[in-house]
Amino acid sequence: MSNRRTAFSLLEVLLALAILSIALTASYQAVYIGLLSGRMARDSTRAQELCESLMDLIKSDVIRVEDIQAEGLVRDVWAVCGIDDGQAVEDADLASEENRWAYRVERSDNDVVHAGVFRLTVSVFERDKETPIEFTLVRWLRDPAEVERLGTKTDTMGGTP
Repeated sequence: MSNRRTAFSLLEVLLALAILSIALTASYQAVYIGLLSGRMARDSTRAQELCESLMDLIKSDVIRVEDIQAEGLVRDVWAVCGIDDGQAVEDADLASEENRWAYRVERSDNDVVHAGVFRLTVSVFERDKETPIEFTLVRWLRDPAEVERLGTKTDTMGGTP
């Protein structure tokens, strides 16, 4: 008779299962952290895109600062501009995503240079986020009344187009 084993003992099988479960748990955590980082990167990029789009609409006089509220949803600004969700946004996912984004406008005027510091912040409108995703642009904008008085259109850097 030979003392040769042909199978694993119960202890060896349990030890192998314990090692496998630890490895799977660690890999699950890595995948989960990767997904969260990807979502944060996507939201940060989208916040920057929306903020730059809104600022460009304001700088190009498509919308006036006086026409938008100090705080609100980004989709409301599209409505002020006359942008229809059905025409402007063909992707249904993107159209429903617009309801998540809020904006905040702050302006401080400087009568000496007839311009104002204009701060536009776009953030995710979700209450369950631990750290909100937001992006802020700050620009010097000329007072529209001063631009009309001078009779020239000036950009934010003070030059003429």
